[in-house]
Amino acid sequence: MNNLCRHFYNPSRQRGALMVATLLILLVISLLGMASVDSTGLEMKMSSNSRVQQQVFEAAEYTLSWVENNMAATGYYKDPLQIGNQAGCGSTCFTSTCTNGYCFAGNSANVSSFASCAIGSFATDPSADATLWATGSGRYKTLAIPGTNLTTKYIIEYRCFTAKDPAGIASASNYAHMYRITTLATGEDGRSRVMLRSAVRSPN
Repeated sequence: MNNLCRHFYNPSRQRGALMVATLLILLVISLLGMASVDSTGLEMKMSSNSRVQQQVFEAAEYTLSWVENNMAATGYYKDPLQIGNQAGCGSTCFTSTCTNGYCFAGNSANVSSFASCAIGSFATDPSADATLWATGSGRYKTLAIPGTNLTTKYIIEYRCFTAKDPAGIASASNYAHMYRITTLATGEDGRSRVMLRSAVRSPN
């Protein structure tokens, strides 16, 4: 008797292999989809962070420009009585504690004289003094930025005198008051922060 090798078709085995292949394909598609979602989410977060950072930077720049214009309009440039604790300056005295955002450290015995006004130093530079910028400290001024929900903080430091013409002679007519403005802007997310500083002198 001849022994015959017979191969039988097993439909269930074929269906099982197809199911495994299908599951593998679905797994690969799912992984690709998840990777795409993560990538899109990361790109959206980066775009949002970039937008907030740009908005905060522009708010800080706007503040510097606004303060410079406001100083010229209100006469801070020209009134030496606003320096130090002299009578008459009221809430706009420039003090070593930066009360109301006006700072001056140094010799203010005769601030109207370019020869005697001398710049001193703070124990901690105002820009790096966390207590100064703390909410409610009373040591900074604020500015609401139009068209946004942002409110910036800023201080004005008196820096005695600077020469109008560096090549000119050392005389009262060649010197002007010098100021330094520092502003701190914080984004709506509370994390994005920008600090900018500018130096300006009185126009005359």
